[in-house]
Parts: sequence; C-alpha cells; structure tokens
Amino acid sequence: MRGLESLAAARELGRNVLGDALTLRLFCGLLAFDVAYIGVVAAKALGLVWFHSGIGNAIIAGQLVLLALLLLSGWWHARNAALASLSLVAVLMAVEKIFKFHRFLKGHSVDPHAPSGLGAAASGQLIGLSAYLLVFGGVIVAALAIGWHRSDRAGRASILLVGTGFAVMAGTSIVADAIGSVLRTLLGMDRDALSRAEQGLELFAVSALLALAVGVVRVGWRE
Repeated sequence: MRGLESLAAARELGRNVLGDALTLRLFCGLLAFDVAYIGVVAAKALGLVWFHSGIGNAIIAGQLVLLALLLLSGWWHARNAALASLSLVAVLMAVEKIFKFHRFLKGHSVDPHAPSGLGAAASGQLIGLSAYLLVFGGVIVAALAIGWHRSDRAGRASILLVGTGFAVMAGTSIVADAIGSVLRTLLGMDRDALSRAEQGLELFAVSALLALAVGVVRVGWRE
C-alpha cells in the first residue's frame, strides 16, 4: 500500500517539477551548454580548435559535485532522510567519476593467461562490471533503502524520481563504456573519439539529473 502511495506521490511531484518554470529554464540552459560542448569537441576532432583532454570528465564531475551540494542544501532546509541518502549517493558518484573505480576494477580483472581479443575484453568487462555493481551498487541501494524507510511521503517520492535519474545516468555510463570497449576491440576505433562520444552521452544524462534534482528540491519542499 505504501508503494502505491509513493508512486502516486512521485507522479504528482514529477508533474509539479515539469511545471516549474525555473527548472525548465535550467534544463534548457544545461542542454544548450551540452550541445555547445559537443560542437567544440567536434571542432577539435576536425583540427579547428585545441584543448587539453579530460575536460569532459571534469565537467561531469563538477556537475555531480553541484548536485551533491544542492541535495545537501535541501536536506539542511527540510531535514528529510531521503535527501540525506540522495546526497550521499551524489557524493559517491562524484568520487567515482573523479577516480574512475569501475575502470580500475575492469583493468585488474582480466585473466593474464586468457587469450587476447574480444574474449579477454568481454571477460574483463563482465568480471569488472560484476565487482562494480556488487560493491558500489550495493552501497547505493543500502543508502537509498535507509532513506526510504526513514522518510515521509515527500521524501519517498523524491527518492523514486531522483533515484531513477541516478540509475539512468549510471546505466548510460556503464553501457557506453562497455560498447566503446567492444568497438575498440572489434573495429580498432580511435580511443579518444569513443571516449568523447561516451562523455557526450553522460553529459546529457547528468545535466537532466541536475535539473531534475533542482526541481525536486524547489517543488517538493516549497514552503
């Protein structure tokens, strides 16, 4: 019964977020920035401009840090356990993006005696991804579960909305990385070009997540 009530609350909160003018303006601004950044990356690929690599990861990590600060400020105002758990998840994802723990696990999970090629790449992807999901995903699920059980109706609605955004972003990152690794192995595609494409997808996902969180904090706990 609580689950149905929480779903109804999440749908209502989602409609209110979509109706919030500031949230929509922020999302459009972030989307325009993402498109401009991708245009600059394309210009770099054509040799029209030059800049140091790694800027995309820095932008994504910076947006995750802003997301964590936003959720922390919302928790400070509302003192709701849901916002505390969402803040912790945002901090963990920012740290993961900065230090790239999933790539570390993947790189150290390949059997050195396994044959080279697609089989070794697939083996490394599978083992590394499993370890990543068990450790990192388990901590995130536990944090959200604690927030869920200790929160009220508004808090559970925020966990459903923002938690879904977290899942979409994490899934986008993992799938894009896995596809990039397979394409590098099968087709020998340029690592830098694939990395830029992966970052572009992640950038759209994290921008949507940031705008969603702004709307949830503004609308969900508006006095």
